[in-house]
This record gives sequence, structure tokens and C-alpha cells, in this order.
Amino acid sequence: MVAFDDIFRRQLRELFVWRRDVRRFRTDPLPDGAIARLIETACLSPSVGLSQPWRFVIVDDAARRHAVIDDFKACNADALNAYVGERATRYAALKLSGLEQAPGHLAVFADKASDIGHGLGRATMPETTEYSVVAAITAMWLAARAEGIGLGWVSILSPDRIHTILDVPSRRSGNTGAARTSLRCDGSGGPIAYAHLLCLRGLMGGRSLRILGPTLRMNIHKCIFSSIVDTALSR
Repeated sequence: MVAFDDIFRRQLRELFVWRRDVRRFRTDPLPDGAIARLIETACLSPSVGLSQPWRFVIVDDAARRHAVIDDFKACNADALNAYVGERATRYAALKLSGLEQAPGHLAVFADKASDIGHGLGRATMPETTEYSVVAAITAMWLAARAEGIGLGWVSILSPDRIHTILDVPSRRSGNTGAARTSLRCDGSGGPIAYAHLLCLRGLMGGRSLRILGPTLRMNIHKCIFSSIVDTALSR
């Protein structure tokens, strides 16, 4: 059993404190192997019934990336229409995506139809499949921060349209999010405060593997991205 000392525990807590959802990125390409390392760490996460339901797709095709950005803009406009008055003004001023600047896009899907684990633990709470994917994304987030890599999570997207844009089988349905990774954020987007950005902007009040299993590789055989990670494997 590995033992961790007080110095490690303090540093680990600092990592938790300084994790940020990044919106501003440098355009430098990520170092070789960076995404593979982050996905490898994500795959160490716990999952319900050892189902490992996370599926990662690296989006390198420019046309697909532009289509994702267009979908975000459409969804964000719809979200803005749900606000009125001062709150609408504040929402409109928020930068909620760095998709256009980030040098890398990584789409993360929950495979709710996976037979890995034979359904153990999912019969009464099937939503634990998606919870497992969230845990993997959180692990990736922390690993990215430790490497000085910014990662932002975009959820203002239409799951159905993202499935179509990325040519991902609909059986991998659920709360699909496209996460984008980047080398490092610029100074204006760095982790500079403990308070959450939404609290600072007044929109909300503060409150005290081997991954890509054989099935996925087979079903995305006609993927138009330049690469799909199939080895064990970023504000």
C-alpha cells in the first residue's frame, strides 16, 4: 500500500483548489502525447460495475469543429432568450466557450448500451453510467491542471446534433458534452481567484485502459477525424 505524506496531501488540495473551467486559450498545439496521457488518467476513474462507459473522440477535422462551434452559438442564443432584463445582460457578457481558440477538441460520450460489466449496479440507478463519465472527466481535469494544460467543459450543445456532427452512433446517447483541451490559457483567463466566475459576474450567488472498446472502434470505422485514441490511455 502506497503511503502519502502531509506534503503530498497539501499539494493535492492545492490542485483541487486551483482547478478551473477554462474559457481563454493559447493557440499553440498541445505537446505530443498530452491528450493520450490525460485520457489514460481519466480511465483510472471508478465506474459503476467496472463498466468503463466513457468514450473519447478527438475532433481534428476543421469542418466538424466549425459545426460544433455553430451548434454552441445556436444553443447559447436560445439560452440567452430564457433570461430577461439585467440577468440577460449579464449572461450575454459571459464567455462560456473557448471552442474557437482552443487548439484541441475532445468529445466525451457515455455509452449507456455498453455490455462491459454485465449491467452490474445499473439496474436500479442507470444514471450511474453518466456519473461514471463525469468522474472520468473530473480526473482528466485535475491531471490537465497539474500539467499546466487548460481544459474547459462545454455543455451548451444539442446532444442530438453533436451525435450527427461527429458521426457517433446514437446508442451512445445521454448528456453529451464536448470538452476542449488546450496548451495553456492566457493571463486573462488564469486561475486568479477562489470565487467562481459566475459569482463574480453576479449571475449566481455564492454558496457556503484501454479505452474505446472493440464495439466503439467498429461503430466509428468511418470517422472523419484524423485520429481516434484507442490505446490505454484541457482555462
